[in-house]
Amino acid sequence: MSDENARLYRCPVCDTVVEVLDRVGIELVCCGPAMIPLRPRTARTDSERHLPLIRPGGEGLTIVVGAEREHPMEEDHHIEWIEVSFDSKCFRHFLRPGQKPQAAFEIDPCDREVAIQAYCNVHGLWRSVERISSGAFFGGRTGQTRTGGNDIGPVPPVPASCPTRDAKLLRAPL
Repeated sequence: MSDENARLYRCPVCDTVVEVLDRVGIELVCCGPAMIPLRPRTARTDSERHLPLIRPGGEGLTIVVGAEREHPMEEDHHIEWIEVSFDSKCFRHFLRPGQKPQAAFEIDPCDREVAIQAYCNVHGLWRSVERISSGAFFGGRTGQTRTGGNDIGPVPPVPASCPTRDAKLLRAPL
């Protein structure tokens, strides 16, 4: 593997995406050539339809892909999955063409920073980091989104004072 920080890789021939959970120092190969590390894009430039953002309100955490307009969900151009991670936990919701580019997660309303990623089958991986608070779950605002360059690092741990419970995925009807 050529990129020590990457955890997602894509085959340049068949577009298969794999996730590395435990590094063992081998090169990932698919269909002949080495797999390409996926680096998340974060800039807002020309990303209004790709950047995953929190939609405030409701009783859970709803992630929508597209700040200005929803991302298309057509057979040849769609969001394959949306992921939320925080406090060493990761939750992923898989989507299909024709569905809305959004996912709902039930997460305790503690103040925390969450990393949000979405994978577009045409334009790759997109990431944002947002601060959520209990007000976000009851119609409040979520705060500021950080999207610039490499300033997005690991999500900081949730304070011990927060009674963190496992979040559960709320699945949309198929």
